[in-house]
Amino acid sequence: MAQFALRATLLTSLLVLCAPSATSQSSFPEVEPNGPKAEATPVVCMRAGDTLTGTSTGGGIAPGSSAATSADTFRVQTCALPLCIYRHRLVITTAGTAGHAGTIRGLSQTGGVINPGTDIVMQTSAAATTPPRHNEWYGFGKAEEIYYRVAGAAATTSPYTVTMETVPVAPVAVAGTFNAGTITITTEGQGHTTDTEMWVYDSSLNAIPFFGNDDTPTGLPGSGTNFESTLQETFTPGTYFVAISIYQLGNNLPAAPNDFQTGSVVDFPNSIVTGPVAVTVPLNVSFQVSDGATTTPVAATRTERYEILWFQFTVVAPTSPTPYCFGDSGNCPCGNIGAAGNGCPSSVNAAGGNLAGAGNPSVSSDSLVLSGSGMPNSSALYFQGTTRLAGGSGVVFGDGLRCVAGQIIRLGTKQNVANSSQYPATGDLPVSQKGLVGMGGCIRMYQCWYRNADASFCTPSTFNLTNAVEVTWIP
Repeated sequence: MAQFALRATLLTSLLVLCAPSATSQSSFPEVEPNGPKAEATPVVCMRAGDTLTGTSTGGGIAPGSSAATSADTFRVQTCALPLCIYRHRLVITTAGTAGHAGTIRGLSQTGGVINPGTDIVMQTSAAATTPPRHNEWYGFGKAEEIYYRVAGAAATTSPYTVTMETVPVAPVAVAGTFNAGTITITTEGQGHTTDTEMWVYDSSLNAIPFFGNDDTPTGLPGSGTNFESTLQETFTPGTYFVAISIYQLGNNLPAAPNDFQTGSVVDFPNSIVTGPVAVTVPLNVSFQVSDGATTTPVAATRTERYEILWFQFTVVAPTSPTPYCFGDSGNCPCGNIGAAGNGCPSSVNAAGGNLAGAGNPSVSSDSLVLSGSGMPNSSALYFQGTTRLAGGSGVVFGDGLRCVAGQIIRLGTKQNVANSSQYPATGDLPVSQKGLVGMGGCIRMYQCWYRNADASFCTPSTFNLTNAVEVTWIP
């Protein structure tokens, strides 16, 4: 509970730090001609409370037109703010018989290639929203831009006013942490069939190329059944943010090669918009995050027509192999002491043999290597267990300590050369395969038994062991 209380405090602090400061308001009148994007009236540093003004009784965008019957296009740039997630709204606050309508403009893409110079509707205002006739997008305090257009009708002869709203949005923290490697974020199997779309951002709130998904790619569970989303990518340690909404969700990046590739995008970086699809709210968009070992379901509900929900999760580095059970504390069978971090002394090495692990302990991309050193040039057996013996302190076995217990699997016997060897070597199966480590991840212990032929050293036994290592496997 303390952890969640801390998160709540941090999120509250975030909202305070990111809240736009009060300042005098500015009004930005339209400048004709401003029909197409190329003629858009520039609006630099628009903040909460600022307004756009103009007159429009039609929707035409013929280049060079200055008639009141044309639509008015603005290139809106927000003011720079502290790095946070912000929801920006442009709200048409004047009335008319038919009413003005606002749209956020974007670009089309074909086959995952954005078509420059195009002009399509990303989102359309509606009278039924709260507040009525608003458009909204999300940014990050990076002075992001959008193209916004106001169109009128024959009855909208009075000038319009469009007012800016900006509020910070605190992302919801996903409980727990996830191991680096393959992570899956999916809305499949979460109790709904909502046509969702998602995109992942890094710790600096930059959209990560191709880390978005509309329809679950072929080959993943649920693909081709309906329109939920699944993103399965390799994540490095760090903090990530995921935006969850409905089709169509668009930033300025093209779709991934394995995704639906005709969705619309916005013209500029650091803005993200959802629409123009009209849906009933509330709407279930719940999802789950999984690294294969840890799976966390996240309840999520959209309550507004253009809403994008934001969540934050943490990815950590896999645990490095942990050495344990050393012969340096007088616990060896003859009371002799090895070097710190090694096993018990042998007849050829008073420091004792050493076992170390290096590489990626991931079942899906296993590069773990167990390296034994400080041993006689004799045979060495590498083996795996499921528990620590005697709590990790080991028990006397031959001239050393056996530290591994549970279900034992022999990985392989090697011949030491220059007092060392390793498993795996050329031609060997990876440790995870030979040790039958499940795809769900688990903890395993490893040690190396080696021949020490001098029966006059310590006990009559002619073998010894290195220290042991514990490995936490991830999927």
